[in-house]
Amino acid sequence: MAGQKLSFKILQTTLITILLAGIAYVAYSIVKVPIKQLAMKQKYIAFETKNPALDFTFEYPEDWKPHEFQGQSEKYDSVQVMGPRDEKNELTLSFSITVKPFDKDHADSSEELLSEYLERSNNLAQIKVLDTKKIQMGGQKTSLAIFQYVDRLPAWKTNARDVLMKKATGFVNKADKFYRFTFSGTAEQFRQNEDVLKQIIKTFQFN
Repeated sequence: MAGQKLSFKILQTTLITILLAGIAYVAYSIVKVPIKQLAMKQKYIAFETKNPALDFTFEYPEDWKPHEFQGQSEKYDSVQVMGPRDEKNELTLSFSITVKPFDKDHADSSEELLSEYLERSNNLAQIKVLDTKKIQMGGQKTSLAIFQYVDRLPAWKTNARDVLMKKATGFVNKADKFYRFTFSGTAEQFRQNEDVLKQIIKTFQFN
């Protein structure tokens, strides 16, 4: 009889321990998920510049770093926003917008400019256009091409190897200028940051 009581108490204690552990796990999960989601939520800031040629704004992640450039022999103005770095491949994901004046050597429409750009990109190894779709940027209709290719990374290193790359490119026309925007990195970097590309496109507008 005493043995049965002891066995019952052990079973009772075990069940209570399992129940308490279950309650603790559920409580931890309820608290953990919102904190994790909050930590993963990307904060964006608006691009600002003193260069009147870069007459637009867009939102980019606050921890990304913008750098501005101007052409010397060739006339252009550009901003490149540097994102996360892939240390293994020594490559930084980036988004850029380059502004150039139209001239006789350029096509007239954004679709033709994109077509010419893709033709010039045929020298990239194993290039493949994955998608071409119509989008709106700054109130202008344009086409966005997403394509992949293979590059040797880390660049200029003896241990370089083939790495799958991915890029999104499109053009916007405005008055006598065209704007080329490019989002590029390794295929994995691109996949992890597609929401950033969507936010840039969504918030891009001319001043």
